[in-house]
Amino acid sequence: GEIWAFAGSYAQPPTPATTVQIYHVETNSWRYGPSYLTQRNYTTAVGLVNNRAYVAGGIVGGVGGVASSAFESIPANGTPCPPPSCNISYPDVPAGDPFYPFVRCLSCKNALGGYGDGTFGTGNPITRGQLAKVVSNSAGYSEDPGGPRFADVPATGLGSTFYPFINRLAARLIVSGYTCGGAGEPCGIANLPYFRPNNNASRGQIAKIVVQASPLSSLPEDRLRPGEASEKASENRPAPQQPIFADVPETSPFYVGVQKLARFYIIGGYSCGGSGEPCTQDAKPYFRPGSNATRGQVAKIVANTFFPVCYTP
Repeated sequence: GEIWAFAGSYAQPPTPATTVQIYHVETNSWRYGPSYLTQRNYTTAVGLVNNRAYVAGGIVGGVGGVASSAFESIPANGTPCPPPSCNISYPDVPAGDPFYPFVRCLSCKNALGGYGDGTFGTGNPITRGQLAKVVSNSAGYSEDPGGPRFADVPATGLGSTFYPFINRLAARLIVSGYTCGGAGEPCGIANLPYFRPNNNASRGQIAKIVVQASPLSSLPEDRLRPGEASEKASENRPAPQQPIFADVPETSPFYVGVQKLARFYIIGGYSCGGSGEPCTQDAKPYFRPGSNATRGQVAKIVANTFFPVCYTP
């Protein structure tokens, strides 16, 4: 979890140094390690053997310096800089649970928590408000949420639990609401729309919101070719953008989000042939965009999207 920078120069013309600096990835912090005896620039060979860092070669002597034959080592330790430990756990999500690593990841990142009774409820459907919270936090949004945008999401008092998260997504046009005037949703002075934070979020809505808030939003929708690593996929390569799922055509408002999550194998579908899901000639699976998703399923989707390599101390 650390990157060590051995000696080198800070200025022009280059001035050799003995300094070793250590960057801790998880805490985004630097510290000094033990210094070398010989000032060097352009060090190219460093080896780590039995907790000692060996350095060879480089240039010594400043401007007009000469190649160095000096070979020395320092202890590869320095002052420990561990990240804060995460002691969050849920009695209903033990270590062997398939959703455990994803729930722990999001909890340790303060992206999503459990219920007041200490449980997480992986099998419970996730609400629109809960989805807004986990996506907003995972995306790192933390600015002032501003004034009210929805009639049923006040800034304070009853119903305000998800206010900052919903507003931050709405400000980025990632989420929207429903026009006032419907049953039980009267129009107020400002005619604010309704968000319905307590309604269950559908699989289609989840895919759309997650992708729009994540780095996947800038990537194409075409599916990876067999054996092609996602980080090597060119954003400009020609490829047919054919629908992956029989029930999510290109005209669907959820098409882009679903395609992109499927492209990176973050989500899957259901085999055709079930009730109301006939198999087409190419036997495409079904996604069921209108169905609900559980908190455990969303934890897995969000963690794999935003934190594919999640460190939880």
